[in-house]
Amino acid sequence: LAESEEEDDNEMEVVEDQDSKEAEKPNIINFDTSLPTSHVYLGSDMEEFHGRTVHDDDSCQVIPVLPHVMVMLIPGQTLPLQLFRPQEVSMVRNLIQKDRTFAVLAY
Repeated sequence: LAESEEEDDNEMEVVEDQDSKEAEKPNIINFDTSLPTSHVYLGSDMEEFHGRTVHDDDSCQVIPVLPHVMVMLIPGQTLPLQLFRPQEVSMVRNLIQKDRTFAVLAY
């Protein structure tokens, strides 16, 4: 019995040594901070559309609305769209061929 207890103690010491070695290692995170702003994580086959459509002050426009939950809209920032619903994809395809005017409802 003494030998088996001694082996158990040795195994426990090894585990403690591994934990102490891991605690000594610094946590280095290599993260390219420019990656999120360039949206490279979405792939390289994206087309960028930008610009503004200005309407007359007295005009009344009917524009399509794209509802997005948990989106923060910031003026001038690129809004990467990931569309999966067929209605949304069809709507955006039609917009690209026309005047590219639509609204985003962020709630």
